[in-house]
Amino acid sequence: MTSTDESDDVLRELAKLPTLASPRVAPDGETVALYYDVTGRNEIHLLDPETGELEQLSDGEVPRSVRAGFQWSADGDRLFYHQDDDGDEQHDIYAMTLSGESEPIVEMDVTDYDRAAGNAELAPDSERFAFATNETETFENYDVYVADIDGSNVRNLEIGEVGAEAAPADWGPEGERLLVSDNTTDLGRSGIYDLRTDKITWFGDGKYDEQPSHFLPDGERFVAGRARNSVSVPVVYDIESGTAEELDLPPGVTGVIDDRLVDGRDLLYHTTATRRPELVAYDLETDETEPILEAEYGPFDPEAFVAPESIEFRSDGVPETPQRALKHDSSEEFEIQGLLFDSGRRPSPLIVNPHGGPRARDVQRFNYRVQFLLSRGFSVLQINYRGSDWLDEDRVVVYGGSYGGYSANWQLVQFPDLYAAGVTSVGVSDLRDIYENTMPHFRTELMEKYLGAPEENPELYDQRSPVAHLDAIATPLLIVHGVNDPRVPVSQARILRDRLEAAGYEAGADFEYEELGEEGHGSTDIDQKIRSLELLDDFLERRIGTDPGPLLASD
Repeated sequence: MTSTDESDDVLRELAKLPTLASPRVAPDGETVALYYDVTGRNEIHLLDPETGELEQLSDGEVPRSVRAGFQWSADGDRLFYHQDDDGDEQHDIYAMTLSGESEPIVEMDVTDYDRAAGNAELAPDSERFAFATNETETFENYDVYVADIDGSNVRNLEIGEVGAEAAPADWGPEGERLLVSDNTTDLGRSGIYDLRTDKITWFGDGKYDEQPSHFLPDGERFVAGRARNSVSVPVVYDIESGTAEELDLPPGVTGVIDDRLVDGRDLLYHTTATRRPELVAYDLETDETEPILEAEYGPFDPEAFVAPESIEFRSDGVPETPQRALKHDSSEEFEIQGLLFDSGRRPSPLIVNPHGGPRARDVQRFNYRVQFLLSRGFSVLQINYRGSDWLDEDRVVVYGGSYGGYSANWQLVQFPDLYAAGVTSVGVSDLRDIYENTMPHFRTELMEKYLGAPEENPELYDQRSPVAHLDAIATPLLIVHGVNDPRVPVSQARILRDRLEAAGYEAGADFEYEELGEEGHGSTDIDQKIRSLELLDDFLERRIGTDPGPLLASD
């Protein structure tokens, strides 16, 4: 096998590794439903946690790319799932029986708010529900509400300060307490609101950002997720004493699934930077674990995957590199944390990989794109860029998707001297256009929340749009976008392409442009993952040069 053949195999085999998503335990605890693409397409599967036996339930009725999870019916006879049209995220709700029969479900609207309403949680008796929305003039605000199931008797619980974001996470088993989140103290915290007394009890020492998940069946404890640098750790709080205990797991990303298995153990979703997602049964009394659905690695040896180094430094937001689009003054210094994946090549080209979100963070979860780039000889820096003496400063690439795509576009016009090439995937280029054409709740919850409306801040919208500064671009750019993207509409890519051409840049020479049909805001579909990696790989090989190394396990 030639090195080229092996490199192509690495690309396809990485993208084809089966991935699980949205595991849900049945009400009786005897079955786990999950999305799984082991057949080559995303389908609903049923897993017997005792034997590990998998049964495929759906046959093409569910989305190719997972954007939303699903829920069991209270009697455990059906599964409710979302279906959209080729990634447009305009979801209809369907129900599937355990024999695989599917039908659409009609629901009525019970809220009418200008701002988005979400985080709905149904009370145990199905007579009430809790949700979060904002009726104030402060865009950063979110409050917790409780209403009767028909939408009447709506009550704002007034949790936290105005300007903070609060949301319900779960009902207590008796139906009189709500587990809630709030960030009044800047970091997220967990609280229990007693509807009988209208009093709230907060948990945690405020050291970490935490998000509550659910009550345990005894109602005396609850589970929360703790963000600790680049890892996410489940913690179990004892409600009476307020003490917390972290679960004993390898550093990575772990989530505890809401309902318990029939034997009383909890079901965990666990992944690390070098270990693919798997399902694990966890005994809270003994801290013993047992794999329920182990990850598949195909032809790869997990030991060959690269783990990151956690890095920390302080920054005032102004690098030594000249600023081209806008001149920023320095600000207060903040501690910046990130992940650096070292390819081992010397000198090593570097991919700067800003995350999407924008309110997200890079964590130690398995990322097939990062491992692929490492196999091509690139080191990968997530979150923030800082030079190192073993890096090849002439071969630094910025590559991001969604908000990370906006960051990539902005980096190329603001700090063009840093980069030899750029890749923007489903990225923002024109703030005025996305304000007009994104989904309504993205317009209010992102654009107006952080920038105001264009008529209020026209100068800001113009200054912060990468298309206003294209004369600064000095390196090749690859533009990739799904035609059905409802979050960052394809008009963003088309405007960027047209403005580049109007500025004298030549398509095919100075920039490359690809629209992806049957795809929205990215995709988890295997064929679409392969197509996306092939575009990235071809661009990097031609524009920067790659140095493929062994990743496939030897025979």
